Amino acid sequence: MKILYAIPDGIDLGGIITATEAHIAGLQEIGHEVTFLRLRDTVSSGVQGRSQKAGYDSDQWASSAYAGLEVHPLLGWTGPYYSMNEPEDILRVKDVISNHDLVIWGFLFGFKNKNTEKNPVWVDLFDDPTVPMITVLHDDHLWDRQAWIANLDGHAIKGWACVHHCSFYLSEGLSSPRALIFNGHDVSALQPRVFRPWDKRAGLFSVQNAKPWKKVDKFVSMSRFLSEDVRAWLAGDGIEIRYMRSKDRCKPQYTEGGTPIWNLAIASGKFEWIGPVGEVERNAHMVNAAFLCDFSTRKNKGMFNRTFVEAALRGCVTIANPRFMSGADGEARDLLRADAHYLPVDTEKSPKEIAEQINEHYGAMTARRYRDMQENLRTLCVQQFDRRKIAGQLVDLGMRRVAGFSPRPSTVYYDKGGKLDKAKARTAFNDMLNTFGVAFSCEEIDNES
Repeated sequence: MKILYAIPDGIDLGGIITATEAHIAGLQEIGHEVTFLRLRDTVSSGVQGRSQKAGYDSDQWASSAYAGLEVHPLLGWTGPYYSMNEPEDILRVKDVISNHDLVIWGFLFGFKNKNTEKNPVWVDLFDDPTVPMITVLHDDHLWDRQAWIANLDGHAIKGWACVHHCSFYLSEGLSSPRALIFNGHDVSALQPRVFRPWDKRAGLFSVQNAKPWKKVDKFVSMSRFLSEDVRAWLAGDGIEIRYMRSKDRCKPQYTEGGTPIWNLAIASGKFEWIGPVGEVERNAHMVNAAFLCDFSTRKNKGMFNRTFVEAALRGCVTIANPRFMSGADGEARDLLRADAHYLPVDTEKSPKEIAEQINEHYGAMTARRYRDMQENLRTLCVQQFDRRKIAGQLVDLGMRRVAGFSPRPSTVYYDKGGKLDKAKARTAFNDMLNTFGVAFSCEEIDNES
């Protein structure tokens, strides 16, 4: 098949970049011809050079063997792009679409940018397409920020690929087929790989693009309470790390007794920040660390980060919040089991209490138990995260071969508790009217409370 993989501009693509690369690689490996296309919120098409952004290591730029462009794991791609605001560019993209058998939109929220909202010519991309289109749902803010995509449901978008339990749960109101399709990984060398044993590993490792919900501050502040022989290494960067390190802009919540928690952690001798790292250095830390720590916490369940899988591929066990790692209310099966695939930690506790939990995990770990968890993770990766399997599922979804489609309820707007929020429904309904001129995919909500 000829498949078009399209990515619109977004404020912060984050893990979508690596996920896209894995999707394209998997599709190519199972025999499909893939065209990679980018749309940006610009006045015309052009060629983008390397982006430069403070705090993001330029050494991480590398040639992509899959998308055919240079790529940075946090800043995205270089190379040619089309404009989302130029009617002639939209026509060019539609011509490209017509020459393919399937279109996969890596995500959709990039269409609602500052400039594209004023004159949404991008809507023409979805005007009675002759080629099946599916999209990938990465975000847990479907009805908070992207409710407008419901208007494409069943008209242009014929399937929804949900990368985690949370997006699968939140998308239950969409009428088109949806499937739980995880982000893919290269597991080709996993079976013969010999993992480093427990007694050859040391310390905690965390790698994050630091945002408030990643709870990097908890990792930093708990480090000084670790056992005497345990150290913590933090890799990555991001706005919250820069706040914590700032001499004059450190937020009050990142201080303790007037002293920045970053300074307290450094002074303890148990914490070290190694800055942004490339894939090779990140993997080396995962090979040597006793545990990967991911303290990410969201209100919605089931959004485990891809770093969990990257660590598992290298025999490194993750310590994480069970709420973040599990499915939601039985809507999708619980894939990851505490004590079998990861070790639980309550990240809502105080830094000292978090460290005490980790110290207990250290004290209770044995070589046999660690080896058993490594083998559980090996099996999990092969069965669930092979990028070739993931690619096949995307194609099946696009060709409407996926079983287990969700029924269509009477309305598609929910609050985070799964209940109808009429105020949100009204806002979303008006948003679709303003963007499309008509709202196809939902009933107008009355004004009764």
